[in-house]
Amino acid sequence: MTANDEEKTISSQPPELKKDARGNVQFSFSSQHMERWNELGLIPKHLVDNLHNEAARLNDVSKKLKEAKEKNPDMSTEGLINQVFDLPRVLTPEESEQLLNEGRLQGEFHNFLIQNWEQLEQAVTEPPLAPLFKNVDPVNEFGVVRFIADQMNHLPDLLANARVERVGKNEYVIIARKNLQDELKTLTFNHPMTAQSQESAEIIAESIKEKLLGLRTKMWLACWLYANEIKKIQFSVPIIDLMKACYPERKSQFSAKEKEKFYEELRLLRLAEFTLSGKYLRKNGKSTDYKYNIPLLRVSGAIGEDGTTNGPPHKVLIELCAITPLPPQKEKMRFVAAPMKKKTLELIDHDCGLAFFLQLRKNQLSSGDDEKLKAVPFHDFAIEQLISEASLTGTFSSNPRVARQRLLEKLSRAKEKKIVSNFSRIENFIRVWW
Repeated sequence: MTANDEEKTISSQPPELKKDARGNVQFSFSSQHMERWNELGLIPKHLVDNLHNEAARLNDVSKKLKEAKEKNPDMSTEGLINQVFDLPRVLTPEESEQLLNEGRLQGEFHNFLIQNWEQLEQAVTEPPLAPLFKNVDPVNEFGVVRFIADQMNHLPDLLANARVERVGKNEYVIIARKNLQDELKTLTFNHPMTAQSQESAEIIAESIKEKLLGLRTKMWLACWLYANEIKKIQFSVPIIDLMKACYPERKSQFSAKEKEKFYEELRLLRLAEFTLSGKYLRKNGKSTDYKYNIPLLRVSGAIGEDGTTNGPPHKVLIELCAITPLPPQKEKMRFVAAPMKKKTLELIDHDCGLAFFLQLRKNQLSSGDDEKLKAVPFHDFAIEQLISEASLTGTFSSNPRVARQRLLEKLSRAKEKKIVSNFSRIENFIRVWW
């Protein structure tokens, strides 16, 4: 059966939930449905494992009955069963415990189906979703909403000029503001945190800023990659899948400790938020004020492998593009994508910020009104600008030579991953080819 044939089978024979005259619930679904639910991580692992074990046991019993029938063709079905299971006899304590456990798991699975049937049914009966973005090559690229990417582009500059303010007892916030487009727009970044004193808040803030420009930028991009693959900006995802997206070249397994640490970083990423405010100038000379809250993502609904909130988190609910309120339709970049190479996530954490900027700048230039920019496959960047985007401003202040060398190393690694095709230094500029 081909993949297309399997899709037709699933869609033409949808799963069913039925109730008899007494109100007892019965389910009807195929092995393809079960496989699909398992792929999507919709069923707790221990229930899936029990179903596989039960299927293997039934297959073994069927094989033994068939062999017994071949040896004793005239024996009745009851006789064959008694022979295979050595009946009648008293069950051992282990066998009794096994039967009780199987019955408990079957009841748990039945209740799980009742509680989650609508989601399970939709997962295998809804029509295929359209790609999130039309201007993205789904084989080699994934898209990030330009409206959000344009704000994220200012993060290095904002953090370089951020300050830490106290807003309550043991409550602080990292805050920075930047005027855009001749001061018609103001972009604000804020990130709340807790600390025992101003001094400790400053130390914690430095750690947060470093992670935002490295690991957490990479995690944010991994979320967008996953969203593109499943064609949804709100989704439930196993944490391990995001870890694999972040580190696609890693061969070894992730430990439980690494998984918990990754989830904690993801949970803290939700605290980072931009606010864009300004005025829309109308043709009649009047203006309209606007203000958009733009979180990098929302994280909620963490559940364990057993389908409950107990124990280490296994899956989380993530929402991207959670802008409030949504920009008006005339905001042309509202749901247009900035394409990113999938190989971006093969870079080390602290290279992802520069790679993100270079790809976003390419998209900004190609979507502008200047036809000359669209025709030129390269762009000249001031070294100071790339130093900032590469999060090397501090290094540049103390040792410019080392900062320039590290910038060239980052560009070399971006070239290896085909983020850029080439680059060269021209006096105080670096020419980058795409």
